[in-house]
Amino acid sequence: MTRADLWPAVEPLLSRVERPARYVDREWGARHDVDAAYRAVLVYPDTYEIGQANQALAILYGVLNSIPGVAAERAYLPWADMSALMREHSVPLFSLESCAPVRGFDLIGITIPYELTYSNILETLDLAGVALRSADRVEGDPIVLGGGPSVYNAEPVAPFFDAILIGEGEEAVGEIVAAHRAAVEAGLSRAQTLRSLADVPGVYVPSLYEVRHGADGEFAGVTVLDGAPATVVKRVVADFESAPVPTCGIVVARAGAGSARRGWSTGRSESARRTAS
Repeated sequence: MTRADLWPAVEPLLSRVERPARYVDREWGARHDVDAAYRAVLVYPDTYEIGQANQALAILYGVLNSIPGVAAERAYLPWADMSALMREHSVPLFSLESCAPVRGFDLIGITIPYELTYSNILETLDLAGVALRSADRVEGDPIVLGGGPSVYNAEPVAPFFDAILIGEGEEAVGEIVAAHRAAVEAGLSRAQTLRSLADVPGVYVPSLYEVRHGADGEFAGVTVLDGAPATVVKRVVADFESAPVPTCGIVVARAGAGSARRGWSTGRSESARRTAS
C-alpha cells in the first residue's frame, strides 16, 4: 500500500476543487510507514481544516505510531466538490499520508465529535467503500471503531460501528490494537475478533447485545450474547493509580414504536446501571 496506489487518480482532481491543499500531505511531523505489519487510519468526519485541530486525534496518532509494528495515518471527509469528483471517477476515500484506500487498513477509527456529524459518518463509510452496517461487513473487512465526546449515548450510531470506545483512548487504543492483532494472528473469525475486543475495558460491541421489545414497541429487556460484559466500563486516564475510575453503565431507556432497533443507551451515572436479563 503506497502513495502510488491512488495518487495518479487523485492528482488530476485537485485543479478542479476548492482548497486542494486539504488533500495533499505536506505537514511537518507527519508519519510515513507503509511497511508496518498493522495499519490504522484515524478519521475525522469533517473537512481537514476542522479535523486537523482536534487534539484528541493528534494524541492517538502519536500513541499508535509509537507502538512497534503499528502505523497510523489520518483521513478527513472531503468537501462536497471533491466528494462528487471522487464518486464520478470511482476514487475511494484515501488517507492523507500515503494516499492509500481507507478500506485497506486493518482498523478504521472514526471520531464522533458531535451529533451533527452522524450523517457525515455514513458519508465517510460510503465514500470509503465500507458497508454502512456492521452486520453487513464480511471477513477481511476492516474493524470500524468509534470514539469521542458523543459516544456516551452510542445507540443512534451503534448499527454502523463494530465497536465503540466509551471514554478516553490514550491507553485503551493500544489495548484495542493489541487485541485485534492477537485475534488476527490466531486466525479468529470476524465474530470471534469482535468478542475479544469486548473484553477490553471501555469497549462496547453493539452486536453482542440483543434488545427485546413488546408488541406495543415498549422496551422489554436486553440479552447479553456470548458472555459479553453486562456493564461497559468508561475508560478514564487517571493521574494516580489510586484514583477511582467511574463506570459507564448501560441503562434502560424507553423505546416507542418508532424508535431505533435498540431501546437502551450508554449512560454516565453509576446509579443508572442496568442488570441484563
